[in-house]
Amino acid sequence: MAGGKEVKTKIKSVENTQKITKAMEMVAASKMRKAQERVEAARPYAQKIRRTIGHLAQANPDFQHPFMVEREVNRVGMIVISTDRGLCGGLNINLFRKVLGELREWDKKNVPVDIVVVGRKAASFFRRIKDIKAEVTDLGGGNWSVHGVGVGGFAEPETVIDCGNSGTGVRLIMGAMATSAITATFTGDASLNKRPMARVTDPLALFGAQAVGRDGGRLPMTIVGAADPVPVRYEVPVPSAQVKSAVLLAGLNAPGQTVVIER
Repeated sequence: MAGGKEVKTKIKSVENTQKITKAMEMVAASKMRKAQERVEAARPYAQKIRRTIGHLAQANPDFQHPFMVEREVNRVGMIVISTDRGLCGGLNINLFRKVLGELREWDKKNVPVDIVVVGRKAASFFRRIKDIKAEVTDLGGGNWSVHGVGVGGFAEPETVIDCGNSGTGVRLIMGAMATSAITATFTGDASLNKRPMARVTDPLALFGAQAVGRDGGRLPMTIVGAADPVPVRYEVPVPSAQVKSAVLLAGLNAPGQTVVIER
């Protein structure tokens, strides 16, 4: 058992970390606010361009430019812009969940999707997706082509999935594969391996998935997906975009209706 001095030292260390993290969050929030202001400042320009294009399209009804003709969609391009680091709330989580949903819809139509990623978090996330057999091609220069395998179509990875420092990536992928009858082992760098995963694996267990990891629910961790998943009604005890998204992704491959409640 740790002595009083060790406990006090640990408490002091945690308090110092909290101060540093708080300062980093304030800096990140300031940068995000400035980015939003720049986007809002450019809005009148975008609206003017839209009106100009609309006028040009109606100027000569006898002429139709190829770019203005509705045609069958044979290929889709997406630009996914994420952050380089965390401390931005649910921004990356919500972004990746939206992209996965779009990939699923286009996959149903057998339409390939090319993705251009901007930001380290996005690049890391799509590299991990490749490990569960979605067709991901690095086109170079930050361009990626992703062709999904459909809901429940994940294949068992041949190696351990190394998620680096991406807590968002590992939790989303755990959720996505938790209701498929496959087994996957996850690890990360020294920082990620210290973070507890129980807040995600606990609700995934309600679907029938099993998780085995180090003491405290830490990585490396093996997830055994549910062979016969059941729908879940889950109330998030503490608001978390990662937990909510992981549960919703798991629910995509479960019968019935999965519900997530946030207070």
